Amino acid sequence: MVSGQLHSSVYGPCGVDDQSMTEISGPPNSGKSLVLQQLMAHCLVPYEYGGRQMSIILINLSHKITKESLGKAVLDELRSHSKAAEDPSAEAKFTEIAKRCVSRVRILACFSTDDVSNSLRKRVLLAGPPQ
Repeated sequence: MVSGQLHSSVYGPCGVDDQSMTEISGPPNSGKSLVLQQLMAHCLVPYEYGGRQMSIILINLSHKITKESLGKAVLDELRSHSKAAEDPSAEAKFTEIAKRCVSRVRILACFSTDDVSNSLRKRVLLAGPPQ
């Protein structure tokens, strides 16, 4: 199942709303981080590649998702929605697009509920929403 199909099966035909918050929970080793990373990749990818072209703030409590792993997921998403994936010049283009997509992610590394509260407060007061 590609992430677009996963996205539709999780969120339905309307998809993720702008400025919404999504929580994914479940037992250990059930694939939560993988599902979240695929959904994030779908939301980051430009419209012309089947994505939502959003910015994301990730409150990262598990520390399993990194900008590098997310970049790979975005590349996979781009490849899965393109017929030009076999073209070597397309790979360089996809890499550049993936870098731009990942630059729209703000990762708040948190280790406790106090960290979450402090990070959100600091983010709202000092930085505002991602561009």
